[in-house]
Amino acid sequence: MNEKSRRMGRSVSIVSLLLMVLFLFPTAGSAKTEIQWWHAMTGFLGEKVVEIVTKFNASQNDYEIKAVAKGSYPEALTAGIAAYRAKTHPQILQVFEVGTQTMLSSGAIVPVYQLMAEQGIKIDWADFLSVVRSYYSKDGNLYSMPFNSSTAILYYNKSHFKKAGINPDKAPATYEEIEKAAKAVVASGATKVGFTVAWPSWTLVENMHA
Repeated sequence: MNEKSRRMGRSVSIVSLLLMVLFLFPTAGSAKTEIQWWHAMTGFLGEKVVEIVTKFNASQNDYEIKAVAKGSYPEALTAGIAAYRAKTHPQILQVFEVGTQTMLSSGAIVPVYQLMAEQGIKIDWADFLSVVRSYYSKDGNLYSMPFNSSTAILYYNKSHFKKAGINPDKAPATYEEIEKAAKAVVASGATKVGFTVAWPSWTLVENMHA
């Protein structure tokens, strides 16, 4: 199976990337408070981050966000931990779901619910998707600010389906159907690999449980 034709899979991921809020330090001698934001958004998503930051910076004169791409999700997390130990950490760090427990145990973060309370900002936590909110909460309190959630998408090759005698206009809707189709396209000689996935634990295990 590959990318020629696509259809949304029925299994929707509740995994999200999150913003971890660290200690804030205003830039000395600056009229604006500079906030460093390290993130792991590349390509189109990286362009959207730049757009969001540019609009925010232009909307007011008190704060200036400096968005810095730090590579992949693991690389951004590693860079954030190293910077914290060296006391050169950013004020905001984007961390993927695998790093949630690491951040909760680090002592490096200011929990979002605590930060909002200290700053007198009222937030209706029910406005967040419940499955996302619960994933990043501890004892009922939201520790990180959800930034974006990912959804698994299934791509399949219609030509391979035709050769295997499978209806090319109907995508597999269950894991059992994916397995059956994958074996069929391999048996037909259309391809040597019937199914592959970039993030097995997230796409298969976590989505299945979700």
